[in-house]
Amino acid sequence: MAVLKVVDKSYKTKEAFYNLLIYIARKSVHCNGYGISLASIDAVYYEFDKVKAWWGKEEEGRRQVRHFIVSFRPEELMIEEILPIAWQIAGYYGTRYQVFYGIHGDTDYPHVHFVVNTVSYVDGKMLSEGEKELYELKAMVKDITEKAKLVGY
Repeated sequence: MAVLKVVDKSYKTKEAFYNLLIYIARKSVHCNGYGISLASIDAVYYEFDKVKAWWGKEEEGRRQVRHFIVSFRPEELMIEEILPIAWQIAGYYGTRYQVFYGIHGDTDYPHVHFVVNTVSYVDGKMLSEGEKELYELKAMVKDITEKAKLVGY
């Protein structure tokens, strides 16, 4: 069974956001995303920031990104089997928000860090992060991971 952890950190400065990207990329065995170039971490950072600027929401002091982690028991899935699951989870947000993710295999429990831009590239709306959205995120992760087991990922 996958475990979802929403990181309760504000990432209210651009430096905090950039450091998070560096951490995720440095420890990842695989990185990918939606609505971004993967040319470099600097490119990912720049593109997230440009969406904020385009919609006039680039100032520091507001949450820059949403960060959450999905982890797996080592006996459940191998890293290669996590790839399509991570892509599907990222796709939940990817039609409206930029998403960067990295798969880490450096602990006993393989896990995926997801970073979601809080400003939509579609319409500039802020990512809603209330209880309803947390429940929907949990349900989506559960649904995707359970279906993955059924089809043999």
